[in-house]
Amino acid sequence: MEKYDVFISYSRKDTEIADRICSALQINGITFFIDRQGIGGGMEFPVVLAQAILNSKLFLFLASKNSYSSKFTINEITYAFNKKDRNQILPYIIDGSSLPEELNFVFAGINWRTLYDHPITSTLVHDILRLLNRMPSNSHQTVNAKKLKLISKDNLYGFVDPYGNEVIPCKWVKAKEFHNGMACVQQITKIGGWFSKKTTTKCGFIDVNGELAIPCIYDDCDDFYEGLAVVRMRNKEGAYIPNVINKKGNVIVPTVWSRIWSFERGQATVMNSDGMGGLIDYTGKLISPCLWPCSKDGMYVPGITPFSYGFARVVVDFNIHYKYFAIINKEGKIINSFPEYKSVSSVFEDGLIKVSDHPRFFPGRRHEGGKYGFINLEGKKILQCEWEFADLSEGVIICGNFLNWFIYNENGDLILSLGNKYYFVYPFHNGLSRVRDKNNKYGFINMSGELVIPCIWKYAEDFEEGSAWVQDETGRYRLIDTNGSIIS
Repeated sequence: MEKYDVFISYSRKDTEIADRICSALQINGITFFIDRQGIGGGMEFPVVLAQAILNSKLFLFLASKNSYSSKFTINEITYAFNKKDRNQILPYIIDGSSLPEELNFVFAGINWRTLYDHPITSTLVHDILRLLNRMPSNSHQTVNAKKLKLISKDNLYGFVDPYGNEVIPCKWVKAKEFHNGMACVQQITKIGGWFSKKTTTKCGFIDVNGELAIPCIYDDCDDFYEGLAVVRMRNKEGAYIPNVINKKGNVIVPTVWSRIWSFERGQATVMNSDGMGGLIDYTGKLISPCLWPCSKDGMYVPGITPFSYGFARVVVDFNIHYKYFAIINKEGKIINSFPEYKSVSSVFEDGLIKVSDHPRFFPGRRHEGGKYGFINLEGKKILQCEWEFADLSEGVIICGNFLNWFIYNENGDLILSLGNKYYFVYPFHNGLSRVRDKNNKYGFINMSGELVIPCIWKYAEDFEEGSAWVQDETGRYRLIDTNGSIIS
């Protein structure tokens, strides 16, 4: 059986964080085993998982309330405890929860790490590399990239550090934020002969030092996700030809598809020349056949979304006025269809699905006459389609109509009414929700609705791994922690 550096034990309800960890491991050349396919099934503890634990150098347990209540993760922990050395076991708390009494004995004497105090890229990955007796691979890029903020000056783009210093000069025609230690940039390029005055713009990628790591030769680029980026070049007919490259600029997925969407959870949606959508893995292998039509109504709607919590959303049929959505399982079998909704999202945690009565579905964006709601896999309505904004994160649903905002649990029960104190309330990240008051100032509330970081900022972004970018009245960007203190 294949050997691995790390076995990841987690609850399916924590897939989002598990995916972020997998991405960070992949970037640093750390191999891992993670059960995305639901190998366990009806078995108490399948042999393939036991072999994977034995053939992995380290056992990483993503500790959370979800994993504590999962019999599968408990079985994995018990097996690892009996088969691995203590220094090969890494418990990593991802939700701030306390260890249950029944697990205290198992992890006695083992150093715990937490997501908020030990961020994935700056601490967890370093610890794993140290235990594997390896030097960090490009670790300075992964750590520093989070501490760089995109700015514009005189219609050119660059980056500042948390102190406001312009560490990457504003010289790019366009640029995007850093992802996976790389930022997409655009520069003007001369075309034609020596005396030609014709120019065009081309895309490439810079590293955190501002060095052009991948030359500006592409006509369009997506951000790096999970160590891969989708890039496109126009052919003579003007059509985009997509490729997938790694951080060295090497082509991983050759030009055989008419369109490729960005990678999520180790998968990417592709469209063939017949307009049918399927899924590939990060090696380019087709893992779900091209059976689902991709609609084109001003923009492509992928015929299938990457599998999430064991399910994928597919387009069964469509015409210019109508789309027919369904949910399939890993075997490709349709488990339910939803012809009554104009738009259907991927599957969220606990089997919830975001739906809309508007034909153009952009998560979190308002549409005239269109409203959002939530259903479960059986089609039961959890929240009616009556909200101009609705989103699920960290186990709660935030919804509102710009005048009144509410927080519901995953069963559709009202947890908290925020009233009309805020103009906009954003999804939770790291236990905090970004809010914008009626004076257009930003702050943050906790799960109880308490304003823990006052609305004093001209702009703010969501928290990630314990810190968030904010902008003061002078336009200067600063990095704050979850207490609202400026990180220096």
